[in-house]
Amino acid sequence: MTYETLPLAKVATFLDSKRRPVKEADRVEGPYPYYGANGQQGWIDGFLFDEPLILLAEDGGHFDDPKRGIAYAIKGKTWVNNHAHVLKPSERMDFRYLLHALKNRDVRAYINGSTRAKLTKDGAARIPVQVPPLDEQRRIASILDKAEDLLAKRRAALDLLDQLPQATFLEMFGDPATNPKGWQVRPLRDAADGKYGVKAGPFGSAIKKEDYVSHGYRVYGQEQVIGGSFEIGDYYIDERKYKKLESCAVKTGDLLMSLVGSFGKVLVVPEGIEPGIINPRLLKITPNSSLLNSTFLAHQIQFPTTQSRLSSVAHGGTMGVLNAGILKDLITVMPPIDLQRRFVARVEAIHRAKAAHRSALEKLDALFSTLQSRAFEQGQTPPEYMTRELVSR
Repeated sequence: MTYETLPLAKVATFLDSKRRPVKEADRVEGPYPYYGANGQQGWIDGFLFDEPLILLAEDGGHFDDPKRGIAYAIKGKTWVNNHAHVLKPSERMDFRYLLHALKNRDVRAYINGSTRAKLTKDGAARIPVQVPPLDEQRRIASILDKAEDLLAKRRAALDLLDQLPQATFLEMFGDPATNPKGWQVRPLRDAADGKYGVKAGPFGSAIKKEDYVSHGYRVYGQEQVIGGSFEIGDYYIDERKYKKLESCAVKTGDLLMSLVGSFGKVLVVPEGIEPGIINPRLLKITPNSSLLNSTFLAHQIQFPTTQSRLSSVAHGGTMGVLNAGILKDLITVMPPIDLQRRFVARVEAIHRAKAAHRSALEKLDALFSTLQSRAFEQGQTPPEYMTRELVSR
């Protein structure tokens, strides 16, 4: 079933004439929220509005990425600046329905401005809105409210899972800087395996521009470590050059660390990557497997107090640099290897849970987008199977 379509100006009253900007320097802090294009900007000692309203970004909104939201609701005593349109839905519109109709809307067809995108009042007034009967509006809004709630819970769960490995490390081992549990400590050089257990990439003219080839042995750099993926980058050297630099070769289980600028980032080398070497901006650590697990070491290096220690010993001014000599002397806590492996097993379980949550979030996000499209672009009632699928989550 399709519904009547009306311009926004016919289904909501613009209260823009009542809004008033106040520069931050002139704003007297008080108990009332002060709003702009993308949410609350601060607090103020007075208010202009005192009712539920919808704010639609005028300029500075996320018009190129509407999934981030270009409209939101306010209520109570509030102050709004001139970067958001103030809308009061008409009696024929359900508040939540109209909010959903605008919140993630692609309004680029109604925008002016070459340097700064602006949704003027005239442009906003022309945005088409599907207008079902009120009961149907409320039903659609209720379905979308539930979808938004589920999306928020999934995102919150992922945020908590992101924090869990560090919390687990702290619970099992304590802060490595203070070592409250009294674990054995050694310089990193003493826990590395062999002569090249802690090795920076080749410096100087070891690899020249003309040494790079279209395929052969990979040259791994900071882009892989910072990006968290060995699929990034496409630099190669031939076998002759690789054999000369074999001390810098990357092996499964090595830990790679960035040394320049964004230093202290780490990545464990998985099975199955292309054979290759590290470049001068990386350090590889090959732990003695009877003393140190690579994943455990990665989390120890990423721990905030370890990162602070690295920052304190880096040199180079604004472009901080670490070197192999400094890192070989890095004091490292070494709990029993079995306990390290138990930690790794817990981290792997957390990663599996994160993957499941991400998959569910992607499916739910796709369902939410489909529901929005049917309700607000095609003017159709969300089908029952979508509602059932949503409720089942």
